[in-house]
Amino acid sequence: MSETKSKGGILALFIKLGPKLLTLLAKMGKVFKVGKAALFVASFASYAYMFTWQFAAVLMFSLFVHESGHVWAMKRYGLKVKGIYFLPFIGGAAVTESEFPPERLSPSSP
Repeated sequence: MSETKSKGGILALFIKLGPKLLTLLAKMGKVFKVGKAALFVASFASYAYMFTWQFAAVLMFSLFVHESGHVWAMKRYGLKVKGIYFLPFIGGAAVTESEFPPERLSPSSP
């Protein structure tokens, strides 16, 4: 009973402090130049802790395939892509190097 209670307490604490921790992780990643790898490891570890490592592996692969679709679409519209970032307990994000320009309403011709 106490083990379940402590896991729930740790999860509640992480949910409350999560955004601050993610900001701190992002700043540390910029300083140490390991942002993507650290976020990947943190995501995998968090999903493996909550579920199993097998589920974490399948989930991470699914997120990668999904975000790859966003990267493909951004490249098709002629945007430069910075990369895919995995965010613990959130999912993933495909990030461009700049903001979306409003004049890009249709894909560039192949």
